[in-house]
Amino acid sequence: MPNHFMRNHLTIPLIIFAVLATCFEWQQWDLAIAKTLYGWEGGQWALKDNWWLTSVFHNGARNAMSVLALLVLATWLLSTALASLKGWRRPLSYLVISLLLSVIIVALGKRLTNVECPWSLSLFGGDRPYFPIFSVHMFMPSTSECFPAGHASAGYAWFGVYFVCVKHAPRWRWWGLACVIALGVLFGGVQQLRGAHFVSHDLWTMAICWWVAVICSPILNRPIQPSTLNSSQGMQREPRTC
Repeated sequence: MPNHFMRNHLTIPLIIFAVLATCFEWQQWDLAIAKTLYGWEGGQWALKDNWWLTSVFHNGARNAMSVLALLVLATWLLSTALASLKGWRRPLSYLVISLLLSVIIVALGKRLTNVECPWSLSLFGGDRPYFPIFSVHMFMPSTSECFPAGHASAGYAWFGVYFVCVKHAPRWRWWGLACVIALGVLFGGVQQLRGAHFVSHDLWTMAICWWVAVICSPILNRPIQPSTLNSSQGMQREPRTC
């Protein structure tokens, strides 16, 4: 894989993430943002049970993304049998793998860490004390599952779409990336308005999903087997990187 690809997609994003994560942790940006939202809602999480946020943008959006993931999985399974889809087998395999790994890693993180949601904290009307993410409290037996952000992963787990576009439809790569980021920000923002997550929870989810997509991207660049050359003539063979 070209050095500039790893620099642009792994090294630079890692540096940016490290700076932002450090600022959120040391400067307590999470608390500042949450206090602002809490104040806007009248000193309570007034939108916690809002129908639009819970039924449409949380439950409904999560179900819609699950259906979309199942469609991708079904198409991948069909690509093993239908000649017309064989040329898409590799990008579909990559997309399925990166999707599943992103969701699984975020879900495991939620199970293994003991980080409270804003709505549970005494600062915001709850009954539990606030602890920074990386404190001794994090490694105690888990009673909370708020880190990293699960709902945001329903959007960010699709980062693989960007890398598929880089390989097969370069002019669409930025649109693909913008759509994925927009979904992640939307889903994360909904939960922040409800008091379910701090911004840094979404930042970590975004980083996890991005790294999974980058690390899995070599799947897209394996040499094409002779048996699939004819079926993939309509697809771009040479990877293009930005």
